[in-house]
Amino acid sequence: MGISIEAQNPTEFEPAAAAVTAVEGCDRRRYKTQQITELLEIEESRRTGLLAAWEQLLASDPVGTLFQGPVWCLEWYRAYHERYQPCVLAVTYGDTLVGLVPLAVERATGELVFASGIMSDYRDVLALPQHKQTVIAGLLQFYCAGGFSQPLRLGPTLPESNTATLVFAASREVPGAYAIPRSHPGWRWWPGGDTQSDFLKKKTIRQAIKHYERQGPVRLDRINTVETWHEFKHEFFDQHSLRQLYAGRRPSFNSGMKQSFYDSLMLNSPGAVHVIALRVADRIIAAHYGPVHDKVLYWGAPAFDVREAQRSPGLVLLALIIQDAERLGLRGIDLTIGVEEYKRRFSSSSVTLPTVEIHCGRRRYYAQGLRDRVVGGAKLLLEKTKRPDAWEQAKEHLDRVGERAQRVRELGIKESCIRVARRAVAAVGERARWLTLTVTPAALQPVGPVLAAGEDCSFHTDELRDMLKWDGPSAETARAIVVVVRRAPVDLRKGRTLHTLLVAGRLACWGWSYRPQGPERIDVTQTVLEYAPNSVSLYDFHTVPEFRGRRLYQALLTHILHTRFAEGAELAYIMVRDTNVASRKAIERVGFRVVAVDEISRLLGRSRIRHAPVGAADGPSA
Repeated sequence: MGISIEAQNPTEFEPAAAAVTAVEGCDRRRYKTQQITELLEIEESRRTGLLAAWEQLLASDPVGTLFQGPVWCLEWYRAYHERYQPCVLAVTYGDTLVGLVPLAVERATGELVFASGIMSDYRDVLALPQHKQTVIAGLLQFYCAGGFSQPLRLGPTLPESNTATLVFAASREVPGAYAIPRSHPGWRWWPGGDTQSDFLKKKTIRQAIKHYERQGPVRLDRINTVETWHEFKHEFFDQHSLRQLYAGRRPSFNSGMKQSFYDSLMLNSPGAVHVIALRVADRIIAAHYGPVHDKVLYWGAPAFDVREAQRSPGLVLLALIIQDAERLGLRGIDLTIGVEEYKRRFSSSSVTLPTVEIHCGRRRYYAQGLRDRVVGGAKLLLEKTKRPDAWEQAKEHLDRVGERAQRVRELGIKESCIRVARRAVAAVGERARWLTLTVTPAALQPVGPVLAAGEDCSFHTDELRDMLKWDGPSAETARAIVVVVRRAPVDLRKGRTLHTLLVAGRLACWGWSYRPQGPERIDVTQTVLEYAPNSVSLYDFHTVPEFRGRRLYQALLTHILHTRFAEGAELAYIMVRDTNVASRKAIERVGFRVVAVDEISRLLGRSRIRHAPVGAADGPSA
């Protein structure tokens, strides 16, 4: 059922005496810290109880942000209630609400986080300035009393916030509390000033805009009504998810909880968000959904059509927003935390954003300190002995090691050892045979899919968003999907066609086809294949593991061949390795026959390739 906050901590407790008495003119006995951990209780208190003053407290805190405000936090608590248990710490002085910390506990892990976690650009406490020290002391007491296994990350905060300093002061008074300082670069754009640039004059931006203007009108559309939001949101979520896949990350914008959060903010509090789309003719090529407070837009990663990635449509969108900020009702853009080069280029000022990592217990604190020193030393050593980007490359290598470990867990020790052994042998030398198969319209033998009762099967062409319609556990499939999304922009620009097969709305199988324009060198064999005129080539097919054994591969091949032959193709080609028996049988079942064999022999870096048409002397038979 998840962690029970009430079972770990009292509902009310006295704040740290030493911290409170340091606040001049305040009576320690009048402070009280309360926990509100049920969503219904939080909502009721917001209407008629203690939390009715939440908005007023936000307005009274000079460094408070909307990420600690009731609009943002309540919508997040509602959307993510199944995953996180809300925990609002409310500090009163007498009958007055003087401080509030919007927290949550992840039900699966028991980790304590600020409301909305990493979706918040700034994570701070809300407090009246004269009571802030007491609020922070209460937060540290709560954290240490809760026995949470993970550190609490407070920040980044606004550079004007003194929270980090107060945390260090309070940690000396609260038993078991230890704090580790961090800092990160932050970036802002404000109009005017000597550092402002005309971003539309940047060469890459100018060239991209001219490219799009040749396709049709280029315009910014503000999404600020219920009707336009409902028309826009599905494209927005899909583009964001594909952007994440393109970057090699697991998509999060196809999560029902995240979509619900964005949806409810837009529908219930449209003034708290700024949504805008960049259109070329009637096509959305980039979009941004960001919180806005006091006419300042908080910039996060924009969504964009990955097919346009080479022209950086997200940066074009940012440049146009900056250029049109006054009309859009913006007095500035907070580009927030980050080391991305574009933030440096598009900002008019930089700031240091403080963060503090809070640990409960001396052992965890010193262990983290040791890790920081080791990592810092390794980073410095790499940068001194190699290139400045050596540390980033090292992190990428560690990420790949983590991916391999995940793959070992998925495949099991035995299968993993077999694959490692095969790669070790292949590193020395290998012998591989690739079969080239063809089929004509007359030889096609259609095969239909095996479907369960009530299932339907659909075929799509160039629907890249179909790659989002899979949510299984297979790391192998996840990697294959990332490869498709990363390569798709180039392949689609070359005129190649992506074919997908869905069963009951779920991605089950995919592959590619194209019309060769002459002889081509084949990557896997390094031989030149002389394609016949009016032919079509099929390649890179994958069937999702849970759908294998249902003739879906053959059904997709049948569909592609019917389509291509109807378009005028007279011959279809496909290649398969001879050891892939299951795939070869599936291919031959729809009428393909072997016409050539490429045999590759490699030993200690030296290769020998032998191409033999079927039927030639000493060549293999079909």
